[in-house]
Amino acid sequence: MMTTRSKLTTLTLCSLAAGFLPAQAAVLIDHTFDGVANDTGPAFQEVQNTSGTAGTANLSTGEIKLGNFDSSNVGFNNVSTVNVTALDPTATGFTATFYVTSTTADVSSLLYNGMFFGVVSGTAATGTGGSNLWVNNPDAFGYVAGSGAYGDHLMRQDGTTDANSTNSSLTTTQPTDASFKDGFTLSLSMFNDNSWSITSTGLSTNLNGSGSLNTAAFSYADIVNDLGLYVSLQGQAGNPTITMNRMTLESVAVPEPSSALLCLGGLGLLLRRRR
Repeated sequence: MMTTRSKLTTLTLCSLAAGFLPAQAAVLIDHTFDGVANDTGPAFQEVQNTSGTAGTANLSTGEIKLGNFDSSNVGFNNVSTVNVTALDPTATGFTATFYVTSTTADVSSLLYNGMFFGVVSGTAATGTGGSNLWVNNPDAFGYVAGSGAYGDHLMRQDGTTDANSTNSSLTTTQPTDASFKDGFTLSLSMFNDNSWSITSTGLSTNLNGSGSLNTAAFSYADIVNDLGLYVSLQGQAGNPTITMNRMTLESVAVPEPSSALLCLGGLGLLLRRRR
């Protein structure tokens, strides 16, 4: 006789195989801005365009401080990129997560590229000392908040090969300045069917959107094996700051359909045997 416990175990395993429960993830980048070298994946560096009065990005505290000039751009990116498929051959996507402790920026007053959280692709994305910004060279995808010149509260996709850019507006109301300042967590996912999604916690109106890449700019396959994390602040006088606590990149792996069928077949045999 099949016990209740063994039935539950079999059902749980089958649920996992069929994708009913969350898929397993491999951690590719996990960096905490605490000055301690105990992180996973490539290190981070300061990135800035040195326009006007240069800002600073402190790797030990996670503070990004904008220079007192409206076209200064400063932030963090990886010193090298990662190959998601090589690190996790089962990957069908990835999720980038940004843990923000606080900001002092008035998001509604930011200009140009505003506050940007996303991913960049290509060796040019790392630059020397992070000098190549996401709009100048690498392919990039991410969330833009408070960017009066190039859009506001949207997902931005930039492809450098054909200079093709796409803005995807989010239907949720833009969060308030105060809720950005209090800190939040933002997760951006991209998948091998060229779809994307974004979620957040801790904001007055949490982000919850999805869409499709403009594959004329680039596709998931074009960037997934040459990828890094990127966060920056641009376009407001008064030396505003973002303080980052942590940034992570994880693969997303969905079980093959054959695994689910095999497991369901086994469950059927067990149930038949019980009768």
